[in-house]
Amino acid sequence: MSNLFAYAFGVVCFLSAFPFMGLPFPSRASADYYDQKNIWLASVSPVPITPNTAGYLGATLRMLLAVGLAVGDNWRTGALAVMGSVVCVGTALAARDGRPMTPQWIMLAATAAVWIVNR
Repeated sequence: MSNLFAYAFGVVCFLSAFPFMGLPFPSRASADYYDQKNIWLASVSPVPITPNTAGYLGATLRMLLAVGLAVGDNWRTGALAVMGSVVCVGTALAARDGRPMTPQWIMLAATAAVWIVNR
């Protein structure tokens, strides 16, 4: 059961990397949302980066999470810990800046669910 949850979440994370890079998957609306998110991420970055760089960093993080979830228990725990930390900080910043919260809550809930099932 834990592998099923981890693999399913890994596939979703991998596929969610595409709109971070500006690819209209699964829809143009998702790419537009992530275009705006990348602009915002670049603005809250502690180092100067462009929105494109923010997008590629977000996509890379999602792809690495997907790989970590697929590799196995030790990698899975580390990947979930990193992703949970990033999403917690992102959620706090999004709340502070009045950003859409639904995507944040979904990612937090999914990360927590996979973590709990894998414990």
